[in-house]
Amino acid sequence: LSRKINSELLIVINLVADAVIFIIIFFIFAQTHHINVLALTASLGIGGLAIAFAAQQTLEQLLGGIILYIDRPFVINDYIGLPDGTFGRVESVGLRSTKIRNSGKGTLTIVPNSSLANMSIENFTGAKKVVSLVYLTFYKQVLEDERALIRQVILESTREIFGIDS
Repeated sequence: LSRKINSELLIVINLVADAVIFIIIFFIFAQTHHINVLALTASLGIGGLAIAFAAQQTLEQLLGGIILYIDRPFVINDYIGLPDGTFGRVESVGLRSTKIRNSGKGTLTIVPNSSLANMSIENFTGAKKVVSLVYLTFYKQVLEDERALIRQVILESTREIFGIDS
């Protein structure tokens, strides 16, 4: 099963790598110019804590997105079901939210990744078989040989579809 790497994940990895390189260069610069790095780090820690409290929801959704990237309960174009009754095809998995195109209605549901990370997700794409009952209503009496012809047409037209058991 091939896994696609989302472009947003590459952007985040690039951003984190740039930040790490910047921090290393800054510490080298501070050491060579005799700047008190310990006091600066302490003040940055307090500022970072204040920012973390202010952006708690955003950070929660970002961490939920990272968990979804690592765990991979679904990928784009998988059909998934959620406990609230949402069923559809995954259109995109972003850092903050996931977009699901609802089957039947065609509407788009946007679910925050923080809540997806805490849900039990049912992935139907990996299933071997799907149970489907088809009811046909005819407005006239169908003869036995016509029934056999209808059954034959249905069986032949669904033979190539993976997972359908006649």
